[in-house]
Order: sequence, then structure tokens, then C-alpha cells
Amino acid sequence: MRYEGEYKNGKYHGFGKLYDDRNELLYEGEFEEGVYSGEGTSMEFWNILDQMYFGNFFNGKPHGYGTEFAKGRENGEVAPITLFKGQFKNGRRHGNGVLNYSLSDKIFRFGMSHDANYQYQPDNSVLKTEEGYKLYEGEFVEGRQEGYGKIFTYPDGHLYYEGEFTRDSFNGKGMIYQAPGVLLYEGGFRFNKWHGFGISYNKSGRVSKKGYWELGYFRG
Repeated sequence: MRYEGEYKNGKYHGFGKLYDDRNELLYEGEFEEGVYSGEGTSMEFWNILDQMYFGNFFNGKPHGYGTEFAKGRENGEVAPITLFKGQFKNGRRHGNGVLNYSLSDKIFRFGMSHDANYQYQPDNSVLKTEEGYKLYEGEFVEGRQEGYGKIFTYPDGHLYYEGEFTRDSFNGKGMIYQAPGVLLYEGGFRFNKWHGFGISYNKSGRVSKKGYWELGYFRG
């Protein structure tokens, strides 16, 4: 490795740049006693996982507010697109943030199923814009969607689900929309299935069923 920058007591301290053995930039930003600390840009995983990070660091890990980028393409050239913006804690997404669609995500669209499983693999167009397409906005705990959040459709960005999450799944109370502003279901969920007391609606927005559901099936 090769380092260019400021030192203190023989350690990287202040602003600097760190390169790997192939002379490719790994990190540029602030150091404290030899580790990333403060504001900086990490390129360590750009050529391995197609990701980079810009934001705050503490003790060598993303911590505080930051942005993750993924590799996309713009006019045939490799270019970074925003994957996630929000809070980090000890290297993981933790707190409030916005997650965009990427090539590895499934797609949410209106009207594909009755139980929150309308998901299809995206095509390459997902990574064509600099800011990306918003998938999720809400709370994260140790890298996963947890707490209150919202899911948006691809590519038009309409609200698809809002409510409670547990470990990346609809879990608790929530609402699913069948068209912009038109509810399909509101009530309980358990791991993406309608579960517990809930109300479903027809295309005109009138009540279709009201009662108790068990893992996606109406029980009355």
C-alpha cells in the first residue's frame, strides 16, 4: 500500500490518500491515528462489489450520514449512481435513509398479486439515471429495513406500500395501493402476507372484504 498525506506521531492523521499495490485509490479523506475518521470517500469495493461510499467515518467504518454508490452506465460509460443515502452506524445502514433500485433488487408494480408478492427482476434500465429510482424510504436497523417505511413502484415512483417492517418484510400494520392513491388493502401483515384484521378494496375503491386474514387467505 502507498499513502500520501499528513501524519501525526508516525500515523496517518489529517487529510490523505491511500492506494493499493496496483496504485488504485482505496480511500481519500480524513484520517485519525491511522484509520478513516471524519469525511472521506472509500473506493475499496469499487472493483469487487461495484460499490463506493462517500460520507462520514468513525474508527475505520461508515458512521453518521453518507451515500453509497453502485456502478451504472451513462452513454455506454461506467458511472456511479446513487444506491443509498442516509444514516450509518458501525459500517451498516442504521437510522433513516433512502434506498434506490439496483440490478439485484426485485421490482414492485401495481396489480401483480393479492398478497404483497408482486416482484419481478429489473432490467438494465434501472441503473441509467444518476440518482436512480427510489425503492424504499424509512428506517433501517443494522442494515435491514426495520420500523416504519415506504416502498415505491418502478419506474414511476408511486407509493406502493407504507407501514411497518421487520427484517426487510412487511410486518405489522400497513397499507398497499393498487393504483396511485387507491388502496388495495389496509391492515395487518406477516412477512409480506396479509395477516390479521384487514380491509381489501376493489378497483373503484369500495370495500371488497373486511375481516381476518391468515397468511394471505381471507378467513372471514
